[in-house]
Amino acid sequence: MRKKQEIEQFCASQEVIRNYIDYVKLQGGNPAHHQARVLVNKCGKDICKLLEIGTRIETNESIIDICGDDEFCRDYHSRYTNTFQVFKSYAIGSIIIQETDDNFGNPVQIELSFYK
Repeated sequence: MRKKQEIEQFCASQEVIRNYIDYVKLQGGNPAHHQARVLVNKCGKDICKLLEIGTRIETNESIIDICGDDEFCRDYHSRYTNTFQVFKSYAIGSIIIQETDDNFGNPVQIELSFYK
């Protein structure tokens, strides 16, 4: 299991989620349920899919839910939080999920980009 993030990183990740949610709203999307391009980098191999995403900020954490197909659900987690993962952004409307792993314990990096 991953260790909890320090408060500074926790807050920085929450700001990334907040900016993403604001962008989705500005584009006329629903942050709680929308499509995004999901790019997973696992062991140097990229997997790209268009999946349903839910993002929200609750009292004690920020959450990203990914509703994947059978293959995605078999290999990757469906929920990521700023409690255990690091969220970063390289462009407006995108999130990079770092410091996470797949269902088999292999390190992965996941990139989300809002899709209209």
